[in-house]
Amino acid sequence: MREVIEFEVAQTSVIPPSPVSNPISAAHGTWTPPDQGSLKANCDVAVNARSKVRATAVLLCNDKGKLVDGLAQEVNIPSVFQGEASAIRLACVMCATLNLSRVEIEGDSKSVL
Repeated sequence: MREVIEFEVAQTSVIPPSPVSNPISAAHGTWTPPDQGSLKANCDVAVNARSKVRATAVLLCNDKGKLVDGLAQEVNIPSVFQGEASAIRLACVMCATLNLSRVEIEGDSKSVL
């Protein structure tokens, strides 16, 4: 689960002080906050090359970059592409379960999104 922790740190790294209107730099790219009053669900898959364990994770952040909720689960999928799709599905299910309607879904796989 080290990869999930690494994912969480990379997705939630905020460099203070940073105005909300500006993108926030993270270890693996730039995170832009959602519109005011909305949430953003960042989702990804992590694969441990040695053990072949795969996990999906979703981090739900508000428009100020604060972590609101999160979820991770180990998955049995044959490819990273399917893992990315599984992470997006997990984000959608989580948001539906929490009865959220103003949520942006974000991931790093443009071919899946």
